[in-house]
Amino acid sequence: SWSSTGLKTVTNKTFAALQESPLLQTLNLTAMGINKLAPRAFSSLGNLTTLLLSYNFISQQLNGDELEGLSNIKEIDMSMNQQSISLTNTSFINVPTLRILKLGRALKGTLDLKPSPFTPLVNLTILDISNNNIANLNAGLLTGLHHLK
Repeated sequence: SWSSTGLKTVTNKTFAALQESPLLQTLNLTAMGINKLAPRAFSSLGNLTTLLLSYNFISQQLNGDELEGLSNIKEIDMSMNQQSISLTNTSFINVPTLRILKLGRALKGTLDLKPSPFTPLVNLTILDISNNNIANLNAGLLTGLHHLK
């Protein structure tokens, strides 16, 4: 974290050399200057439980394929990404094991989506969408998220 490596786009090849690392559970990419997550960007890191992507410049619409392959993920932190991430109703379709999702000061656009982008996250206990300039929220945004604290 907090390094200027020149890593701008994370692709499915970026961490391919770590594919056989069963002990790698946390990946801290905080403040690395990342601006894009390609499809299956972390697919070689199936044992990952925590992914920290805060304080980057990720500016894109999350379609869901970016997080494909994170079959054991419990926490994702994308906070402080300059309100440049927009969500779709499939943004988190590939990470149903997620329990903590931090999107504070990261989102742009609307959360008036049907179905909600959070619908697949039935195990979610913490959702941070603070400090976003969101004009519209769908009335059913949190429907089915019975474990939220």
